[in-house]
Amino acid sequence: MNSITLIEPSASPPEHIRPNDSLEQDIKLLNELELPESVGEILMKKHFLTPALCYESITEYKKYLFLGLNSKIPVTPSESVDLVWHTHLGHVEYYSKQIKTLFPHRRFDHGPTKGGQAENDKYELQYEKTL
Repeated sequence: MNSITLIEPSASPPEHIRPNDSLEQDIKLLNELELPESVGEILMKKHFLTPALCYESITEYKKYLFLGLNSKIPVTPSESVDLVWHTHLGHVEYYSKQIKTLFPHRRFDHGPTKGGQAENDKYELQYEKTL
């Protein structure tokens, strides 16, 4: 299982994280999130990720989900996290059910880019803020 530690229990959340009484619960739910086995298989076979890089990318994806669901600012994934996200999204019913079950009152969508240098600059800046 890909367990994540985002915030130490005694630490205050960063200022860009929405005040939320359930941050620890969100972390617990994401730690329990099991992606379909085929996500890892696709990442390794189609995208040539090693098992270790696959594991690391899925763990980072869970952290990204946490940020996306709890951040006050727009967040942008790394390329490897976006690859996991697209692969998870490819399992439409599974993805939708998991996200809605885990976070029924929050929305987390993957928006397309309009393309061009201005969009590229925008997402690079968002990615820097995400880090």
